[in-house]
Amino acid sequence: MIYFDGNEFKPYALKATYFNEQDGVERVKYDNTQDYWNEFVAKWSHLKDLVWSNVALTTQQQQRLDLLNQQPNCSGGSDSQAALFVVDGIIYTDDHPPYLEALVSEYGVEREMEDEAPSSL
Repeated sequence: MIYFDGNEFKPYALKATYFNEQDGVERVKYDNTQDYWNEFVAKWSHLKDLVWSNVALTTQQQQRLDLLNQQPNCSGGSDSQAALFVVDGIIYTDDHPPYLEALVSEYGVEREMEDEAPSSL
């Protein structure tokens, strides 16, 4: 949902959703252009139903994105943790980049399961 661009995180403009018939799972990808995912889905016969939508952050997500970008030494080294924070308001206490350290006391949570992945990323 977000990416690091130079010196700050920004939201992607577009969200691509498609269905993988091999494993029966709907996939979600984010990008700023449609070219790559249009070609990718067209190339593989087991991928179907590509749908594009505009990314719109909620008010809370935008506030967390702004807060994230205000952190000292903010960098793109841990995009998945930054995205988890922006999307769900969660920072895993056992695995976070230094620039999120100041936010752990308010947003930090412990993992419930080692292999559990966030549902909205």
